[in-house]
Amino acid sequence: MVIDNNDLASMKHILRKLINKHRIGGIHVEITQLKRWGLTEIALKYLINNFLLQSKSSNNNKELAINPHKMKEVSRIINEVNDVSQL
Repeated sequence: MVIDNNDLASMKHILRKLINKHRIGGIHVEITQLKRWGLTEIALKYLINNFLLQSKSSNNNKELAINPHKMKEVSRIINEVNDVSQL
Protein backbone atom coordinates (compact mmCIF):
# COMPACT_ATOMS: atom_id res chain seq x y z
CA MET A 1 0.00 0.00 0.00
CA VAL A 2 1.53 3.28 -1.16
CA ILE A 3 0.48 6.42 0.68
CA ASP A 4 1.00 9.78 -0.99
CA ASN A 5 0.80 13.31 0.44
CA ASN A 6 -2.88 13.57 -0.58
CA ASP A 7 -3.67 10.52 1.56
CA LEU A 8 -1.64 11.98 4.43
CA ALA A 9 -3.58 15.26 4.23
CA SER A 10 -6.82 13.26 4.19
CA MET A 11 -5.77 11.31 7.30
CA LYS A 12 -4.79 14.44 9.20
CA HIS A 13 -8.05 16.19 8.28
CA ILE A 14 -10.22 13.24 9.37
CA LEU A 15 -8.30 12.62 12.60
CA ARG A 16 -8.65 16.29 13.56
CA LYS A 17 -12.36 16.22 12.73
CA LEU A 18 -12.94 13.05 14.78
CA ILE A 19 -11.15 14.58 17.77
CA ASN A 20 -13.10 17.83 17.46
CA LYS A 21 -16.36 15.87 17.35
CA HIS A 22 -15.27 13.71 20.34
CA ARG A 23 -15.39 10.48 18.32
CA ILE A 24 -12.92 8.66 20.54
CA GLY A 25 -13.51 5.22 21.97
CA GLY A 26 -17.19 4.40 22.32
CA ILE A 27 -18.69 7.03 20.01
CA HIS A 28 -18.45 5.93 16.37
CA VAL A 29 -19.06 7.39 12.89
CA GLU A 30 -20.16 5.42 9.81
CA ILE A 31 -17.53 4.84 7.13
CA THR A 32 -19.80 6.46 4.53
CA GLN A 33 -19.73 9.67 6.59
CA LEU A 34 -15.92 9.57 6.78
CA LYS A 35 -15.75 9.25 3.00
CA ARG A 36 -18.08 12.23 2.61
CA TRP A 37 -15.68 14.19 4.83
CA GLY A 38 -12.88 13.36 2.38
CA LEU A 39 -11.17 10.22 3.70
CA THR A 40 -9.48 8.33 0.86
CA GLU A 41 -9.63 4.53 0.61
CA ILE A 42 -5.87 4.13 1.07
CA ALA A 43 -5.84 6.41 4.13
CA LEU A 44 -8.77 4.44 5.58
CA LYS A 45 -6.92 1.13 5.15
CA TYR A 46 -3.76 2.60 6.73
CA LEU A 47 -5.66 3.88 9.79
CA ILE A 48 -7.48 0.57 10.31
CA ASN A 49 -4.43 -1.64 9.68
CA ASN A 50 -2.36 0.36 12.18
CA PHE A 51 -5.17 0.22 14.76
CA LEU A 52 -5.52 4.02 14.89
CA LEU A 53 -9.23 3.57 14.24
CA GLN A 54 -11.31 0.90 15.91
CA SER A 55 -14.39 -0.52 14.27
CA LYS A 56 -17.75 -1.89 15.29
CA SER A 57 -20.61 -3.25 13.23
CA SER A 58 -24.02 -1.74 13.73
CA ASN A 59 -27.19 -2.15 11.65
CA ASN A 60 -25.24 -3.72 8.77
CA ASN A 61 -22.97 -0.65 8.69
CA LYS A 62 -19.37 -0.49 9.76
CA GLU A 63 -18.61 2.36 12.14
CA LEU A 64 -15.23 3.73 13.23
CA ALA A 65 -13.80 5.81 16.06
CA ILE A 66 -10.31 6.79 17.15
CA ASN A 67 -8.68 4.10 19.25
CA PRO A 68 -8.16 5.75 22.67
CA HIS A 69 -5.07 3.59 23.26
CA LYS A 70 -3.39 5.12 20.18
CA MET A 71 -3.92 8.82 21.00
CA LYS A 72 -0.14 9.48 21.17
CA GLU A 73 0.31 8.16 17.64
CA VAL A 74 -2.74 10.08 16.40
CA SER A 75 -1.38 13.30 17.93
CA ARG A 76 2.02 12.64 16.37
CA ILE A 77 0.49 12.23 12.90
CA ILE A 78 -1.59 15.40 13.25
CA ASN A 79 1.12 17.62 14.73
CA GLU A 80 4.51 16.30 13.57
CA VAL A 81 4.17 14.29 10.36
CA ASN A 82 4.60 16.55 7.33
CA ASP A 83 5.77 13.97 4.81
CA VAL A 84 4.78 10.41 4.02
CA SER A 85 8.31 9.19 4.75
CA GLN A 86 7.80 10.09 8.44
CA LEU A 87 4.99 7.57 8.90
